[in-house]
Amino acid sequence: MSTVKIVIYAGLRMKLGWKEKTITIPEDCKTIECLLEHLPKVRRELKVYMDKGYTPIILVNGRNVFLGEGLKEEIRDGDRIDIFPPSAGGLTQ
Repeated sequence: MSTVKIVIYAGLRMKLGWKEKTITIPEDCKTIECLLEHLPKVRRELKVYMDKGYTPIILVNGRNVFLGEGLKEEIRDGDRIDIFPPSAGGLTQ
């Protein structure tokens, strides 16, 4: 099992009702995509943004995953994952 710390920011934090969690995921869960499978509410909220053409910011230990491998970015035990909703404004549901 691997343990990662998830920190949520801005309006996404209000929608989810939590700021940070440390979660344990299976050892074979090694990507952001897999991590989001274990966080269905987070995945659903991010999908709303992405379906409208907005890109959230997801950092793994301070590195923006969308400047690297995207949702295929690897994660490891002890990583910190920071998730920011798009900040351009104007998006409503």
